[in-house]
Amino acid sequence: MAATEADFVGGTEAAIAVFLLPLGLAFDGETGEGNRFQTGLRDVLAGHLAILIVSVIKGWWIVPVLISAGPFFGNGLFLLCNNTQHIALPAHNTDFRLCCRTFTLNPFVQFLYWHMNFHTEHHMYAAVPCYRLGKLHRLIRHDLPPTPHGILAVWRDIAAVVRRQQAEPGWVFQPVLPSTTRSASA
Repeated sequence: MAATEADFVGGTEAAIAVFLLPLGLAFDGETGEGNRFQTGLRDVLAGHLAILIVSVIKGWWIVPVLISAGPFFGNGLFLLCNNTQHIALPAHNTDFRLCCRTFTLNPFVQFLYWHMNFHTEHHMYAAVPCYRLGKLHRLIRHDLPPTPHGILAVWRDIAAVVRRQQAEPGWVFQPVLPSTTRSASA
């Protein structure tokens, strides 16, 4: 069964269609919709195939792993880290300490994530390069809400907030600021 454009919004065929589309099998061709998209995907598929062929011939096994498979591995880490930045926090708040989240990671994962685990600091001081956010965090952490250590701790905190919000739909989580500071929105 051929996928239609509507299937790309969701549905069971969407995942299969992503693999069939570059081969020209995802659309039935009656309307001609998706032809430009198909051509682009064919070009990407051809490029990855060329990388694979050259790498096999040259014995460079790491090249297709890094170029073709890298995004598959990196996207999992990105989703685990990136989705923590604002979820279950109050929106539309001018005090970034209340609407952004900072957490600590081990140095290797922090490097892969471009130090964006220091997301509150990134919003407060956007001109600071990513590799300096850790130092900035150490300088201002006395004015920040408590910082969980590790991705599991962050997701546990988020899960607790979401559970409470489901039980009490009107409840909004407010991060606790140190007693020595005031919220900018207060």
